[in-house]
Amino acid sequence: MALAVDRFELGPIGTNCYVVRASPEAAQAVVIDPGDDATQIHADLASRGARVAGILVTHTHFDHLGGIAGLAEATAAPVWVAETEAFVLERPDDVYAA
Repeated sequence: MALAVDRFELGPIGTNCYVVRASPEAAQAVVIDPGDDATQIHADLASRGARVAGILVTHTHFDHLGGIAGLAEATAAPVWVAETEAFVLERPDDVYAA
């Protein structure tokens, strides 16, 4: 059985975001790098009867971070990030201050 993988281009620079499910009918999905407002992802999954089981952040460049908080708050999904980069999610203003 092959995984179901959907790709979204999000944000002003079209950052790739992936939604991975065990099959097209699976009720749970992992969202990888929700780089901008995640409303589109959340709506797409809802239309398929699926929920976000987790959010994976591959790295903490600015273009990968925009939708994390909103998606996590809307779905209560855990966020997974490398321990060495977790501080960016905890204090993004310290890292990306102008």
